[in-house]
Amino acid sequence: MFILASYGYKQGQIYNINCQTAPLVEAIRKQAYTDVCNLLNNRQIQIVKEIEETGQRLEAKQKKLYRLENPIPEDELKEVTSAKSRIRPGSDNKDPPKPDETQEEAKKAEEAKEAKEAKETKDPKKDPPRGKIDKNVKKEDPKKVGAKKPIVEEVKELSPEEIKAQKLEAEKDEVRKEIAEIQSKKERLYEKQEMLKSNKERYNSIPKEIDLIDQAGNRKFVKNKYEDNASSFLNTRVVYQVAIIEDNDSYQLFDIDGYCIRTVEEDATYIEEPDAKGKKSKLANKKK
Repeated sequence: MFILASYGYKQGQIYNINCQTAPLVEAIRKQAYTDVCNLLNNRQIQIVKEIEETGQRLEAKQKKLYRLENPIPEDELKEVTSAKSRIRPGSDNKDPPKPDETQEEAKKAEEAKEAKEAKETKDPKKDPPRGKIDKNVKKEDPKKVGAKKPIVEEVKELSPEEIKAQKLEAEKDEVRKEIAEIQSKKERLYEKQEMLKSNKERYNSIPKEIDLIDQAGNRKFVKNKYEDNASSFLNTRVVYQVAIIEDNDSYQLFDIDGYCIRTVEEDATYIEEPDAKGKKSKLANKKK
């Protein structure tokens, strides 16, 4: 005979209810408080680390964007490049090509090109002899001779400078997009950090008294049944939400808002889980 006591954010423990109510409730009270505090402390450490890493990524992207928006002038870049080439190791070992050898290689390449062009000009397959009519060539319809030819718009070819400028602008836009995403993530992490602090203040001490709420939202009033056997009023294989009893005998759920526990990536795909009837749980509506 077992029940699941649920608390915190997706936390819980299974308990045997074949026992007296008092020790069962005391075990649930201590375990729930320990688990909730551990979860909040661990998540707080993770968020501090995430904020630091996100700040480093943001700084790197901002520096990259600055370099793209303020490039080094070509004259200075050539000077830096030439200076590096002069001090490159092993550069003195290579002898420059002699002028006579360069002219001779260019002459041979030119002669080979002329020979290839002459061969293509004399190719009988490409240039059929005059006087012979090619049967595969269709005759033009005299009625269509005077027809207007379709106007073909000329596509202006971009210069290398224009292509380079377009690529640079596209890279800038991509970096700006990444910066915006990182800034948004950093803001959400700060929100989660503030919510964690609020939850830690809420649970700065162990609750004095707790109760169990069934799936229909009904309290079990365990404090009135400490001497009874727990199985006499608790149903086996049922999930009970742990609640904290306040001074005026009202209660608040012993839970944590999942926003401060989930990662930013998990928030993007998180969907509120409905109950079996397709409606949100009554417990969720009472969450603060």
